[in-house]
Amino acid sequence: MSIRRKVSLSITILIPALLLIVNLAHGQDCEKLKDGKYKVKFKRQYGGGKYVLLLEGDSFTNIKHDQEIKGKVKVNEDCTLRLDYLIKPDTTNSVKRILSNSFEPYFEFENTSGRKLKFRLTGYGGPHTTAGEGYIIKID
Repeated sequence: MSIRRKVSLSITILIPALLLIVNLAHGQDCEKLKDGKYKVKFKRQYGGGKYVLLLEGDSFTNIKHDQEIKGKVKVNEDCTLRLDYLIKPDTTNSVKRILSNSFEPYFEFENTSGRKLKFRLTGYGGPHTTAGEGYIIKID
């Protein structure tokens, strides 16, 4: 077999293999998170908290303990959902109060298909700092 044919054959095999690896590594089936009602549940190591999140177009409502906090959806695509609270959640601790002034929850999803979506929440300390992990479950 000639060197030219070996190179051609290698490229023919290598390109589809690389595309498959990139697709598997990205592994995302992402689209905008649809309007509706969701239950947000954090893993136990992140406090195990939960609340209801209503998405309506470019607005959202966070409902926890019968308290509603509203805001605007800044990003809802590419396996991400970024929320901008119009009124920052109440905090009693001065450090939490300072941090909450710059916190915009940024949910990163493994995918956006199905009713139960695994997420990683970032915000405090920038996009590379995990503030929480858990599941968001479509309930409406």
